[in-house]
Amino acid sequence: MRSSFETWGEYMKWLRAKAAAAGLCSRCRQYKPTSGFKTCDACRDLSNKVKASNIVAGLCRCGNKPSPGRKNCGVCLDGMSLRRGLRIALRIHQGICIYGRCSEPACPGYRMCDPHLKVNAANVAAYHARKKLTGVDAP
Repeated sequence: MRSSFETWGEYMKWLRAKAAAAGLCSRCRQYKPTSGFKTCDACRDLSNKVKASNIVAGLCRCGNKPSPGRKNCGVCLDGMSLRRGLRIALRIHQGICIYGRCSEPACPGYRMCDPHLKVNAANVAAYHARKKLTGVDAP
């Protein structure tokens, strides 16, 4: 059956979709997934153990070598950046503050609520003050 797919990724995507349609775990395709998840408890536990051992070994959670000065590899960093951008875009579209778990409405014309606007202004002022003290021009 695999020969009808151009890439291994397409084949795996098809297998996961087939498992989901049958109401099975998308990883092992043997057990029913836990409510709210696509995978069963056993697969999720195994995945968490593998990620933890990779991190202890100084690798990215996926097992690749991390980017210089980072904990994650370039592929994972790109994915995290993309997901963060999508989360922020959704919050902007909904008109709520872009800061983490804040659910306050954003001030008109801004992306943040009033308390976070004040915090952000203080952080920016402190950043420019540090740059001025070190003699480096702030951007």
